[in-house]
Amino acid sequence: MDEPTTALDVVVQREILAELTDLRQRLGFSVIFITHDLSLLLELADKVAVMYAGRIVETATSAELFTEPCHPYTRGLLRSFPKVGAPRTALTGIPGSPPDLRALPSGCAFHPRCDVAVAACRCDTPSLFLNAPDQRRVACHLFGERRLGVLSQSNQLIQSNHASRATQATSASSKPVSTFTPGASA
Repeated sequence: MDEPTTALDVVVQREILAELTDLRQRLGFSVIFITHDLSLLLELADKVAVMYAGRIVETATSAELFTEPCHPYTRGLLRSFPKVGAPRTALTGIPGSPPDLRALPSGCAFHPRCDVAVAACRCDTPSLFLNAPDQRRVACHLFGERRLGVLSQSNQLIQSNHASRATQATSASSKPVSTFTPGASA
C-alpha cells in the first residue's frame, strides 16, 4: 500500500488502520506499507525499512527503530516529530535538501546532510551491515565500525551535536525578530 492514509483526517486514518489490523490478524497476511509518516509505521509495523535516495539505509523492528535508531537519517526523522506524552523538546529537522536522484553524490547519498559524516562517507557507499544478535541492518560506515567498538564514541558525538543544536535552536527561538530573504540559502 502506497501512502494509504495521506491527506486523510485523523478519524478516517484510524478507521482504515483499525480495519487493516483486523484483516491482518483474521486472515494472517502481511502488508508492505509505504509512507513518509514514520510515527504511523512505528505504531503499525512489526519491521521497518527506512529508505534514503532510493536505497534501504536501515532495517529493524519498529521497537528497535524507535528506541535506538542507528542511521543518522533515521535519527533525523525521529527528531522531526514530537513524541506524544514526552516532555516538550525542540524539534530539529534534517539540514539541507534531498539529493537529485539523477545525480547522487559520491559515497553515501546522505553525507552532505549528515552531522557525523566521516571521510569514508564522501567516497565509499556503505554496505548494509548486519548486526547478528538482533538481525538489524544499517548502511552506515559508523555502524560498520560498531563491530570495532567505535559506535559508542560516535553516539556520544551525535548526542553532543544534537544537544548543541537544541541549545542553539532554543536560544534562536527567543530572539524577537527573524528575517526571510527570498532566494537566499538557509
